[in-house]
Amino acid sequence: MATYTLKAGDTLYSLARNNGISLNQLLEINPGLDPNNYRVGQIINVSASNTTQSAPSSASSTSTKTYTIKAGETLYRIATIHGLSLNQLLEMTPGLDPNNYHVGQTINIPSSTYQESTGAGEYVDPSAYESASEPTILRVAPDSGGSKAPWFDIAKRELERGVREIPGRVHNPRIVGYHQATTLRATTDEVAWCSSFVNWCMKQAGIKGTRNAMANSWLNWGRKLNSPRQGCVVVVKTSSSHHVAFYHSTARNRILLLGGNQGDQVKISRYSKSSVRAYRWPNGY
Repeated sequence: MATYTLKAGDTLYSLARNNGISLNQLLEINPGLDPNNYRVGQIINVSASNTTQSAPSSASSTSTKTYTIKAGETLYRIATIHGLSLNQLLEMTPGLDPNNYHVGQTINIPSSTYQESTGAGEYVDPSAYESASEPTILRVAPDSGGSKAPWFDIAKRELERGVREIPGRVHNPRIVGYHQATTLRATTDEVAWCSSFVNWCMKQAGIKGTRNAMANSWLNWGRKLNSPRQGCVVVVKTSSSHHVAFYHSTARNRILLLGGNQGDQVKISRYSKSSVRAYRWPNGY
């Protein structure tokens, strides 16, 4: 039986995934382990000889097609465009070296990508937005320059973590942690958490957010921007309410937002420009 000592920033979900087992399997080999109450320094079991082999990861079992790397592109950017983490992209193309790739090289990407943010749960192929004169679909905003938008750097790291809701009765403690940045302080990952995610990222960067779990609480926060810049807070109108996230880039008549509770996870999704109600930037930056 192999053991592991929990470190700062670890989640049971990511630990289970890194060890090739499901969260339920991790809990099974750790009787008494509370997924909502564990601590740094706690020792847990991470494998057992009688553990059932886990199913393939979502990335490796996804239907794929090939993509040709273009000049100026990075694997991280390609992964982001197609709604993947860098690790998932590497899983899809065995042998792909993230430190040694070239223009013209073909890699595997999902056959269908970009969950539309309409609530319908459908996916749109990015090639539908490409044309011969525009070989890439993105017009990337000027780089935030790292420390110029530290909250956005933090959001991108959460994207790389692959944070998502856990189906069933178990709740992802990482998402529950986001909620603690609001006065609601919800204890499940089933409560809408887009505003909690934005508040948490701001808090981690030492910036005062709204501390409100409602997305529309950001409509008058900070200062108004007449046009988006990478990392700015964006409030959009949805069919039933509002949603808040961070501006990432633009794809034709749509904007790409990095946010939480987008398809039950931290990811980049498309929204219509016409749905935007506010672009906001923190005071003092």
